[in-house]
Amino acid sequence: MELVYIGALIISIAFAILTFYIVKTLNGVTRTITSLDQSLAEVESRMNDITIESEQIIQKAHHLADDVEHKVHSTNGLFDALHDVGDSVDNIQQSLDKASTNFSAHSNQNPEKLKRYVRWSETALTLYQSYRKTKKNYT
Repeated sequence: MELVYIGALIISIAFAILTFYIVKTLNGVTRTITSLDQSLAEVESRMNDITIESEQIIQKAHHLADDVEHKVHSTNGLFDALHDVGDSVDNIQQSLDKASTNFSAHSNQNPEKLKRYVRWSETALTLYQSYRKTKKNYT
């Protein structure tokens, strides 16, 4: 019988040691889970802050996009006007080209007549300039 008691004692000691290590392991798991819970709570808090900031940034980006769109639409008239100015400049250039061609054709036909016109123009310009000088001196 003594052997039965010794066997029971060994089994109970082994069970006590096993229970001690299981309790130690479970305490470690409890600490790990507590730490994990705190970490997740901190992550959740930071995610809420990030979400709020992200929503604000998205709203600002939306307002900026609306502002840019409005400004682009308001400049369309300016670009249309510039296009019209470009067309007008093209028309003036074509008219000047035609006038230059026409002038060249006529000047080649009567060079003496052209020389006389140029001399009379220079004379008229000289007279006008001397008139202005004398008018300035008297005032």
